[in-house]
Amino acid sequence: MLAGLDAPSLAAVVSCCTYERRGSDDDAVPGTPTSEVGARVRRLVRISESLAGAETDAGLPVTRPVDVGFTHEIHEWVRGDSLTDVLADQVTGGDFVRCVRQLLDLLRQVEAAAGTMGDTPTAEVAREAGRAATRGVIAASAHQG
Repeated sequence: MLAGLDAPSLAAVVSCCTYERRGSDDDAVPGTPTSEVGARVRRLVRISESLAGAETDAGLPVTRPVDVGFTHEIHEWVRGDSLTDVLADQVTGGDFVRCVRQLLDLLRQVEAAAGTMGDTPTAEVAREAGRAATRGVIAASAHQG
């Protein structure tokens, strides 16, 4: 699912598992930053829908679906765009920091899991994505708690 992606793209795909849109479910669903991210996200959505079906069939609470709403922002941030440019995409500063911090936690888990499975290239890209995301306001917020 994540193999072969660059750091911004891997972060964008992984963000679908941590991001949860605020506001109405009727809000327009944004596209993805690249066609490759879009293809991986569509695959992730299919897996999420299959999981929800299995959970429903088993009488279990349904896991919330993946959300593509942060893919553009994190893709831009990890590739090095300025905070001003990233926040121009309708995300508040506080929401951005919260979302990136959650994503950083999951990127560390992806790095560990990929390393355990022997997928060193994906582990390295996950680590690179985490390093690239930990700058500016994100790095400063880590020191504040």
